[in-house]
Amino acid sequence: MDCELVRDYRKAYEYKQEYDNSQLWLQGLYIYKALEAQRPGWNFWSKHPKPEKYLEKPIAITDEMRKQYAAEQTQMMAEQFRAAFHKRNQNLAKQEEGGEDGRPEQSADITDRSQLQGQWSGEEPSESEE
Repeated sequence: MDCELVRDYRKAYEYKQEYDNSQLWLQGLYIYKALEAQRPGWNFWSKHPKPEKYLEKPIAITDEMRKQYAAEQTQMMAEQFRAAFHKRNQNLAKQEEGGEDGRPEQSADITDRSQLQGQWSGEEPSESEE
């Protein structure tokens, strides 16, 4: 029984070392990300010396955190889509009411091809063509 206790302590010590190693690796990853965010500021000849944004959230290391981040990302994308869709519908409603500048749209009844070509080129049709 005592010999099994030593084996269990050795196994616990190995697990503790593995845990400490993974924690130190994660700490190194955070330091790397911080340095990477500051990297553009170190190059004095760069056109964009402004530092990049650092991580907004901790790195997901568990499945539960990954699922939570994925759900948050999906919800954020849905809200952005909903806002863009709402804005597009408002723009379409404005166009139906009277165009972008609020003036009513003019409908042209053009049957002559020369008048149509003049409209496309931005020129007035000449009277010789009519």
